[in-house]
Amino acid sequence: MVLVLPKSRCAICSEPLHREPYVGFGPFVPNRNDPVHVFHDAAVHARCLASHPLASEVERYLSHRDDKFCVVCGELLGVAPAFFAGFLTSDKSDALYEFNYAVVHDAHFEVWNRATDFRLLLTEFVSRSGVTRGISFEPNPKWTTVVPTGIGRIWRPADFAKRREEAQRKK
Repeated sequence: MVLVLPKSRCAICSEPLHREPYVGFGPFVPNRNDPVHVFHDAAVHARCLASHPLASEVERYLSHRDDKFCVVCGELLGVAPAFFAGFLTSDKSDALYEFNYAVVHDAHFEVWNRATDFRLLLTEFVSRSGVTRGISFEPNPKWTTVVPTGIGRIWRPADFAKRREEAQRKK
């Protein structure tokens, strides 16, 4: 869920949020190049959302985020280890579009008839899209967290721990 502070502004109109009803979105669009990314981890006035040209797309994508059924066996995700693709792209012409919110139990990935396509498309997507996390396929797909900075360096959680330790030593 997005954190809204007294000085927070609408991601669409840039006016203060606190004066009227607003809608908050969690971080659901990792692709910074996607037009829907404006809603990623953001809050917007309800009126701005209602009049936005992508409002119906956003609502449609968010309505599917809880549909966690394995693409191989069709069963609900449950507690078994699985990979959840999440929202990947709003571009219907992108071959990866059909994999939005795909879920694959770890035990089913290697027998999935689309595993090779998915692996190639997702790997290429991560390299071209500016997503804020990477992907590993060892042996099954896993998202790996990376945090980009504005200066072209990728900061991993271990980097933050190292910086914290250095700051403690300087005190």
